[in-house]
Amino acid sequence: SALKMAEALHEASTQIQLDVTVEEVLRLLFCIRCNSHSLYASEEGEEDGAAGAGIYVKGAQFNHSCAPNAEFYNTGSTLH
Repeated sequence: SALKMAEALHEASTQIQLDVTVEEVLRLLFCIRCNSHSLYASEEGEEDGAAGAGIYVKGAQFNHSCAPNAEFYNTGSTLH
């Protein structure tokens, strides 16, 4: 669960002397989950599986919609 992951990351952060709470780590995890975009290694996209994820400031400013009117794609590490 996200809470267990946040607790584990919090424990790891104390070992490197970062002063963060479990709640701050959990919030960060949810921000990443809601604002990241999958990156694909080839133009075939999802069929090959995601090669990673990226957070793009401008891309994260788009709101979700159940009736979307735009799409995004990436070429290498560039979000279009």
